Amino acid sequence: MRARVAAAVVLTLALFAAAFTAEHRSMAAAKEPALNSLAAWEGKYPFGEPGKYGPFFEDPAVKRALKNAVPDALMKKILNWTVNIPFQRDGDILFSTLCKPHDCGDNNATIYFDMVRLNMQVCLTEYDKKINGLSNTWFGNTIRQLEPGSCNGDMSAIKRFGDSR
Repeated sequence: MRARVAAAVVLTLALFAAAFTAEHRSMAAAKEPALNSLAAWEGKYPFGEPGKYGPFFEDPAVKRALKNAVPDALMKKILNWTVNIPFQRDGDILFSTLCKPHDCGDNNATIYFDMVRLNMQVCLTEYDKKINGLSNTWFGNTIRQLEPGSCNGDMSAIKRFGDSR
């Protein structure tokens, strides 16, 4: 009797371990295609070509990541800023700068897309009439004002202000 109970316990544990391992492999495999598809954006424009609303923001992995990443009002704003530079890559981060046509110096956003964590963070520069100057804001896990000149279109902003891994 004890032998049967022990065999049943061992069999149950083996089945549980096999199911857990298969589910873990499946989750890892699910992340890999997103990383591969997103990495393909390196060197390409977020809007496809200059002046066109773009396929990057239509990518299913991007849409899922943007769902709660940044406020809707900010996304609507920067999606209308059709001037953009091709994505650059630094490790697992894709980044690009979008700006308002004919006003890039005063209104621009650098988007940072983490291809592993599937999230986006934004460093936004806008002209603020109240201060008669430029305002810099970080959008990530927290939204916070930054000192002037913080959003400069390269990796330094995310390294300094980005959400920790």
